[in-house]
Parts: sequence; C-alpha cells; structure tokens
Amino acid sequence: MDNWLIINMDEDKNKLIVFQNKNIRRTWFKGDWYYSLIDIIEVLTESSNPTDYLKKIRKRDLELGNYIGTKCPQVEMLTDNNKKRRFIVGNIPLSENKLGPWALGLRTLV
Repeated sequence: MDNWLIINMDEDKNKLIVFQNKNIRRTWFKGDWYYSLIDIIEVLTESSNPTDYLKKIRKRDLELGNYIGTKCPQVEMLTDNNKKRRFIVGNIPLSENKLGPWALGLRTLV
C-alpha cells in the first residue's frame, strides 16, 4: 500500500496528501486542486535537491520548460516551517492516475 495516493478531501483546502510515504503540498486554486511540482519531483525522482532538479530539467528540455513557465502558475503555499512561499504548481488529477505533459516529460527523465 506504500505506492497508493492518499487524499484527505475534507474542507481544508491546503491539506497535504501522502504519496509513497512522502508529503505533497496542495492548494485549491481557480476551482481546482493544484500540487507542488517540487514535491512531486522529489517523490518521482527521489532527488535530494528537487528544486535544482527542476531547474536542470527546464534547461535541458526547452519545450517542457516553456510549458511549465506558461501553464504552471506560482501559488502561495506553506513551507515545512509554516512560512508562506510561492511554489510552481500543476493541476494534474493525481487521484485519477492521469499525467499532464510536464509529468510525462519528468517520467522520461527518471
């Protein structure tokens, strides 16, 4: 059961979800759930520095970088120490196992 996505769909719009025993930040934005790309990259790649990993992906794959830059907004979310920070987010429906183009690009690089 370690690989299943667990989502708590209660009224709190900023609850963490758990995937492969790791937390993924999410927020309700423009009528849909948005998830932190950094958190998703950390889970999929097991990278010790997912922020750097995302920067390198965006430089190596210009199409993916452009997609992330135009289709993935920066939304304010809480950090681990409860400070507000802007995160690049995507609205892939993780609970339905559908991946957006940026996630498919990540999958090919993993």
